[in-house]
Amino acid sequence: AYRRQRQMCIRDSDQKMRAKAVNFGIVYGRTPPSLAEEFNISLKEAEEYIRAWLGRYPVAAKFIQECRDAPTMMRTMITVFGRKKRWGVISDQNQRNSENEAANFPAQSSAHDVTLMAGIECQPVVKAIWDIDFVNEIHDALYTEAVADLSVYGPATAYVTSVMQRIPRDYGLGVKTGVPFIAEAKQGSRWGRDYMKGFTPTQEHFEEAERLVSNHLGRRVHLMENSATFAH
Repeated sequence: AYRRQRQMCIRDSDQKMRAKAVNFGIVYGRTPPSLAEEFNISLKEAEEYIRAWLGRYPVAAKFIQECRDAPTMMRTMITVFGRKKRWGVISDQNQRNSENEAANFPAQSSAHDVTLMAGIECQPVVKAIWDIDFVNEIHDALYTEAVADLSVYGPATAYVTSVMQRIPRDYGLGVKTGVPFIAEAKQGSRWGRDYMKGFTPTQEHFEEAERLVSNHLGRRVHLMENSATFAH
């Protein structure tokens, strides 16, 4: 039974990595040969991955192409947070890399700003209530260290993920499309992918976080409405 479960986990993990490679790869200009080589699949299968993705999300495909056109058109790109991407001289040597940067800029830059703003808002609160420190912020992830006590990191995780999911809406991201911004949490006793496991706060964790944060800030804070899901 253990071996079967392990095989299922490996298969699910492999599928997740492929999906991630396709999603991020298409935005960043990955080609079928690149995907085929990484996942040891046929060129035809890799082409089908990309064709199916572009066919299923035509609006996203159009947006990506518009971004990729920005360098050669010398069009300055601006995110909802006001960050700008300008272009220097575009040549045959740097055109493709510039197009890849342009396609990646709106999503990666905005995700970083959401994470940065969440960290700035959350750090004094989690420190005061749970004595938790943010030790790093990398791209779209916040890294913390806390005592191995579910009564501590459970409500703290509920609070931080709730803030991370609220900030995009504050800036209008996903409001028109209805696409949710989901913040996922992992916890473990050591750093590294092999030691970290997914963790979903329960309804009780959100309720406890609401009570503690509201008392600390001196005003009513609603966290449950910012949460897409929670564990039962």
